[in-house]
Amino acid sequence: MNRPPFSSYAHEKLYQAVLSLVTDYPLRQRLEHAAMYVTRLQADDFPDVDTARRWRELYEDLTWLESRDPRDGTIRATTSNLIEYDADKLAERIVSLFMRVKRP
Repeated sequence: MNRPPFSSYAHEKLYQAVLSLVTDYPLRQRLEHAAMYVTRLQADDFPDVDTARRWRELYEDLTWLESRDPRDGTIRATTSNLIEYDADKLAERIVSLFMRVKRP
């Protein structure tokens, strides 16, 4: 996809991710939906190397587990196997990343 570097695309996707976290669904399901937005981003969508690094680490932590079911992807496999504490910390990291990305 051809996007300008550090466009409002990162802000938009992270905003959508945060909105996914503030619904009344169970935490793992909210995190799964939020991860769908986070994983659409690329490193060059961020304003600096440190923010891109934080995004990459978050991306990896949301997708590290391979799915045993071909109908499910790594996001669902990962989020459905998280303990509540880890799911909560990942949600906090999504909000923190959103706060770092200022809309241009």
